[in-house]
Amino acid sequence: MPRTLGFLSMRFEEEEKRDFRPGFFAKLRDLPNPVFLEETYGKKLGYIPEDYLQVNSKIQFLPRDEVWKSDIVISVRTPPEDELKALKRGSIFFSMLHYPTRRKRTTMLADMGVRLYSMDAVTDEFGHRMIQDFSGTVNNALVKGMEVLDRQKPHLEKIRVLILGSGELGKLAVDHAIHASQKPVIAVSVGRKITGNQALIKELLQESDILIDATFRNDPRQHILENEQIGHLPPDSIIIDISADDYDVNMDPIQVKAIEGIPTGNLGRYILAPDDVSYEKIPPQVCSKERRTVVSCNAWPGVNPHACLDRYEIQVEHFIRIMAVKAYDLDPSSSDPYERALHRAKNNEKHRL
Repeated sequence: MPRTLGFLSMRFEEEEKRDFRPGFFAKLRDLPNPVFLEETYGKKLGYIPEDYLQVNSKIQFLPRDEVWKSDIVISVRTPPEDELKALKRGSIFFSMLHYPTRRKRTTMLADMGVRLYSMDAVTDEFGHRMIQDFSGTVNNALVKGMEVLDRQKPHLEKIRVLILGSGELGKLAVDHAIHASQKPVIAVSVGRKITGNQALIKELLQESDILIDATFRNDPRQHILENEQIGHLPPDSIIIDISADDYDVNMDPIQVKAIEGIPTGNLGRYILAPDDVSYEKIPPQVCSKERRTVVSCNAWPGVNPHACLDRYEIQVEHFIRIMAVKAYDLDPSSSDPYERALHRAKNNEKHRL
């Protein structure tokens, strides 16, 4: 019997609307697999069940509890841990699992006997992510950040931007920062040799209107900038949190953000003033004395859901087809580069606590 494919509607903020659209399921109609969609699937985007049913006769709309019982469960964002316990032993879960920064969750699912593929760990032979919307992430963050800066510092003749990180997000941040405002923008990207030099980084911070975290850290338990250093920023400057790694007190030492003491926002609240209640959620062992307005979202691509889905729907189709046929029995030396890439996205021991 073909394996069932279950698609969960993402129940996060009301603003989270990224359920795959009917056209995506039309492309999967040649698969023999039954397709289970949650009863509310696509509703936030304005779709009704008939929009899906008319393009794929294998689709069934079921209560959320029943979708969790599918052989393969798919959700771009990962639901809370209490919901994940509904996954059945031996099932496959395909989501943005972020193994390095969600080790407790990864360990819990592995102990439950759930087999994992992490969308963000699907990479080609050169280490490039194959399921991502980096451009949307950076563009949405910069557009919102520039709007806040224009309100706080309307009379600036030029905008000075300091970017932490020079990887894929950092490079995009330079380009998008330059084009996100009608004013002249000076964008500087720095790495560890600068952030580790107290005198140099202080000088750069003092001259910055915007500080951007676009870093990738091998060790999420270590800050890149300490909270005290935020005090070097001008009082009316802003911090744009693109990486949006969150705190995790279940690790020892705890997982922290690259910039110490800033809060993490979401699609419902991504502009966080220095007195915002989100600061109260920061673990007490983390210093948050020095504060600036923070523009942060744990799902930046979701700010423009259709643009994001234009990418994700193309990117995930190949991998869902492979799972539908081969489940977890993949060949790492397959002639199919998509199969090899999906194999690299499996959970392994290094991701466990």
